[in-house]
Amino acid sequence: MRKRSLLFTLPLFLAACTDETIASAAEPGDPVAVNTFPRPLNPFDEQDQKEGRLVWQGILRLESPDVRFGGISGLVVSADGARFLAVTDDGHWLWGALSYDARGWLQGVSDVRIAPLLDEDGDALSGKSEGDAEGLAAATPNDLSGDVLVSFERDHRVWRYEWGKNGPASHAINVPANPDVARLPENSSLEAIAARNDIIFYAGEQGLEDGPKDENDEGLETPLWTACLHSCIEQTFTLTLKPPFSLTDMAVTPAGELLALERHFSPLTGVRAQLRLLPLEGWTRETPIDGPIIASFGPGDTLDNMEGVSVRKGAHGETLVYLVSDDNFNRGVQATLLMLFRLEGPESVQ
Repeated sequence: MRKRSLLFTLPLFLAACTDETIASAAEPGDPVAVNTFPRPLNPFDEQDQKEGRLVWQGILRLESPDVRFGGISGLVVSADGARFLAVTDDGHWLWGALSYDARGWLQGVSDVRIAPLLDEDGDALSGKSEGDAEGLAAATPNDLSGDVLVSFERDHRVWRYEWGKNGPASHAINVPANPDVARLPENSSLEAIAARNDIIFYAGEQGLEDGPKDENDEGLETPLWTACLHSCIEQTFTLTLKPPFSLTDMAVTPAGELLALERHFSPLTGVRAQLRLLPLEGWTRETPIDGPIIASFGPGDTLDNMEGVSVRKGAHGETLVYLVSDDNFNRGVQATLLMLFRLEGPESVQ
């Protein structure tokens, strides 16, 4: 989603190493050269490696000469952490490989490919009105061998793709959405989507267009809808928002919770982001869904317009959280950041 104001620029004085990667021409899609630049969590204090319950395990700034690269708004990382799939808000798939150092820290991105998303007739999406993809989820968390789900704004909808079967040649399959999605703002709608056990969860960024608009209203809420991949009861719940933050993505954790990514920008405080853990059990239509903030990022942190989150279980049973930013194709001012954190238990918070 394109924001009204420019987000703060990242410090460029840090020493950076470059890892240029180009995919093999034998694979589907077009190869994309990507340069990776490691970044600390806190450019002003490299001993700072923790934010709330998240422990830093690598941040990469990604750059490419390909004008189609950027605008990443949704992310899925495979169960083994070796592959990633993303969508951009100009209607493209982006996928490739991830590498790690001996500690398990994020080290590189390689074999990157790009291709247009297709509509139900197999035609490439064209322009922001058709191609503003904002959310991405695997039908089974972290499983890129099956179907994936994409949510869109402007033309509010949810589409399913048989990615594991057909890759970028997949045609869209419509997932009937709740009629109330038509009441979402044109440019602040279906940012967040997740799936688990045949159930799709999807929600708008800031609530309904005709809903409350007071950013200081602690009771501000947005509908959280469910849909079915096969057979379930579709329902509407209510998610409590935390103004001035707005919802940008969701992912199901290995422990069976919903991790919500939220962001905020103002000229006074710059860009900020936070994550909340929401229970996936005991929901009722009468009680709004809420959960604790487990990490909060702001001035001093390496940060940009954070829009995508993916979560997986690590080799030692740890929970790993990946975040990605949308640079709005605003090169030189904003950045594409790919981040990796380890989620610690609540007893670890100081």
